[in-house]
Amino acid sequence: MRLRALKESPEAFCSTYSGSIQLPDEDWQERLRGLDPSLERPLVARVANVDAGMGWVHIDPAEPRTAHLLQMWVPPEHRGRGLGRELLSDAITWAKQNGASKMVLGVTTGDSPARVMYESAGFVAVGDEELLRSDADLMMQNMECAF
Repeated sequence: MRLRALKESPEAFCSTYSGSIQLPDEDWQERLRGLDPSLERPLVARVANVDAGMGWVHIDPAEPRTAHLLQMWVPPEHRGRGLGRELLSDAITWAKQNGASKMVLGVTTGDSPARVMYESAGFVAVGDEELLRSDADLMMQNMECAF
């Protein structure tokens, strides 16, 4: 799902499909095996036993009160059904349960459905816009929400 997300929505991620496709399956598997469940939470939305969305939340031990939403994506055929909101709600619930009092994320600038969803959930823009990646003209905006 991560590779599909990078290929279908390259403007939504700092990583690239071309860089990620080179990683062997063992690297992806080790990433999941090696996670600390109190610091990282992979999220998957499923509809009729089909993966229909993903997310990843991380708490840096150096900043234990801040959760970072590192990625979130719903495939086009599943958009508009509230899965993004469900994933975000699950991410916030997990963050609270693990001691965080705020969540931060980065979103591509513009009036995108993702940004509208984050704003409706209480996220506000912080800081200046910055380049999404050095090889792209796209800009991103950091956002945060206290809870």
